[in-house]
Amino acid sequence: MNAIKPGIRVFAVALLFAVGTALAQTYPSKPVRMIVPFAPGGGTDVAGRITAHFLGERLGVSVIVENRIGGSGAVALESVARATPDGYTLLFSSADAMIAGLVLRKNLPADTLKDFVPLAGVGTTDFVFAVNPKVPVNTIEELIALAKSKPGALRYSSAGMGTTLHIMGEMLKFRTNIDLLHVPYKSGGLAANDAVAGHVEMISTGVLVILKQIEAGQLRALAVSSDVRSSLLPSVPTMTERGFQNFIAMSWFGVFSPQGLPEPLVRKLSEDVAAVAASPEFRQRAAAVGIGGRILVREEFGRYIASDLARWHEVIEGAKIKAD
Repeated sequence: MNAIKPGIRVFAVALLFAVGTALAQTYPSKPVRMIVPFAPGGGTDVAGRITAHFLGERLGVSVIVENRIGGSGAVALESVARATPDGYTLLFSSADAMIAGLVLRKNLPADTLKDFVPLAGVGTTDFVFAVNPKVPVNTIEELIALAKSKPGALRYSSAGMGTTLHIMGEMLKFRTNIDLLHVPYKSGGLAANDAVAGHVEMISTGVLVILKQIEAGQLRALAVSSDVRSSLLPSVPTMTERGFQNFIAMSWFGVFSPQGLPEPLVRKLSEDVAAVAASPEFRQRAAAVGIGGRILVREEFGRYIASDLARWHEVIEGAKIKAD
C-alpha cells in the first residue's frame, strides 16, 4: 500500500493540473463577478469599475461589479473566500479591507494572507496631510510644534475608524509624540467638508479627495505620505523629504481570487489583469482618479501586501490603536 501512495499523489497532481489547464483554455464561458467591499461611488468602487470594464474587454465577457458592504470589508472578504475557486468570482480591494481590517479586528471570517490568491496590484493612490487655512502653519514641522504647544487641542478627520487614513494620522502621533484628537467620519467627503468648514483643524485623506479644495485655497496641503511626490501635488513635499524616515503610507488596489484557484487559471488571470493595468487606456482613466504607481503581479504583489501588513501592524501595536 505504501509503495502505491506516492504514485497516487503524482497522478492526483497531474490530474488537477490537467483539469486546471482545460479550464484555462475554455475560460471564461460566462460573466465574471467582481466583488467590491465598499459602497458605490467611493475610491475603491471607482477603481474596481475601471478595472472591471477593461478586464471584461480583454476576457470577452462582462465583468460585473457587486458591492458587498458591511464589517469594514469583512462581508465581501468572507463572500469571496467561500466562493468556488473557478475564476468566476474575484475580489477587487484596497488596503483598507485587506490590511487594516486584518490587523485591527479579531476573529475575522477571512484571512488576507491565507484565504486569497493575489493576482495583480493595479496601482496605488497617495495620501496627504492638510489643514484648514486658518490654522497658522505652512509645514508639517510647524504643525507638530503647534500640536506640542497645545496637547489634545488639535483635531484631525479621517474617513473612519480603522481605515488606513486613520492609522496614518495615528502614525504621525506615534512617530512625533504629539497628541491629536481623531474625529472619524463615514466617508472621506464628509471628513473633507468639516475640515473646510473649520470644525476640525486637520485632515488625513487621499489626495484626490481634497484636490479641488486645495487648488481653491480651502485647504492647505502640508505633506504627502507616499515614497515620491504626488503627480497631482508636485509642489508638496513627502514626509521623507521633511526628515521623517520610512514614513510611507499609501493605499493600493488589486484583484484577488479565492484560495484554491488552479494554477493555469491563476497564471492566466494574473497576466490578464497586469496587461489591463499596463494599457495606456487604463492608465489614463486611472490617473484621472488619482491612481498610479507600479503594477505588481502575483508573488511580488503578495510580498508587498505582507510588507504593508507588517508596517501597519507596528504602528497599530505601538500606538495601541483600536477600531472600536
